[in-house]
Amino acid sequence: LKISKEEAEEFKSDVKFTVSSINRVELAQLDEVFFENAYRGQDIKTIEQFRERAIKDLSGTYSREAERYFLNEASTRLVENSGFELPDEFMKKWLIANNEGKVDAEKIEKEYDSYKNSLKWQLIENNIIEKYSVDISQQDLKDYYINFVLSNYFPLQGNETPEQETERINTMDKIANDML
Repeated sequence: LKISKEEAEEFKSDVKFTVSSINRVELAQLDEVFFENAYRGQDIKTIEQFRERAIKDLSGTYSREAERYFLNEASTRLVENSGFELPDEFMKKWLIANNEGKVDAEKIEKEYDSYKNSLKWQLIENNIIEKYSVDISQQDLKDYYINFVLSNYFPLQGNETPEQETERINTMDKIANDML
């Protein structure tokens, strides 16, 4: 009815409902039909093969999540324990000037801690890159973008045909080029 709880308490009219369908969820049989539906074209025949594949998929997902969590936590701790401070008033003025009217003083003031931590992380990153002579090529960046987008937004589907996989990879290649 899309009414509030208060309106519902005072609602006095009769309502007629029509049941248009009834659905039941039943546990699937763990057989070749199920395996084929879950992982189309993967030739999974036994429960052991199915479990292996499911474990592989879940491990990959959790591995990416763990890596993302670690990077976030590590960078946060490095910024918190960096031991250097930025000249806050100067940085606020610099942020306003460099954002060419896209951000005003009020927004900078409200979100300054986020900007400051981001700037500190950039300084830490640049220091590491310089100190250890880290060299990242355009192809490295492109490969990173492709893997990031593929794993986070377009993961490999078990029922994907070779043509669909090629199309998905070509699309990701185009997105990565656009990002660069």
